[in-house]
Amino acid sequence: MKSINEIYRESFYLENTEDGRAFLAIVRPLLHHPAVHILSTYRHHMSTDRLQHVTSVAYLAYHICREQGLAVEEVCHAALLHDLFYFDSERGDAPRFPWVRHPVIAWENARELYPFTEVGRDIICHHMWPLTLHLPRTREGRIVSWADKYCAMREFFRGFQKPSYIRRKDTRP
Repeated sequence: MKSINEIYRESFYLENTEDGRAFLAIVRPLLHHPAVHILSTYRHHMSTDRLQHVTSVAYLAYHICREQGLAVEEVCHAALLHDLFYFDSERGDAPRFPWVRHPVIAWENARELYPFTEVGRDIICHHMWPLTLHLPRTREGRIVSWADKYCAMREFFRGFQKPSYIRRKDTRP
């Protein structure tokens, strides 16, 4: 079984792996939808764009849910749309307390693109626990919430790394 770090790194090169291609077969129609593709223009967690973030979250959740025999297709679609909102705190166009309000806004946008069940609603509306105080009710919701935290932390701390052309090579023996 692959490590979480390996799966996360794979999410940047989905076409290169069999798992990545299987995942893309599920999400490709949504990835190419203009309402989703525009997420690539929004910076997210300091070092990535919002489309790459939601793709990484969905891919990580895909692996975990597949291993546990859960609703993979619904999880992939909901995870891909969990941050489907069009404001940016850095640009100054965000509402007050965006981390609390964006799940509901994302749900309103997402349900226009895909016919979700209660599992999908739970994933999107409750992924910001514990900040929103709404614990995900389903296993799938808890998995996506955890995957979102994991990816956000990786992206946030990567924003503090020096670019590779600045890093000094280790010359120790």
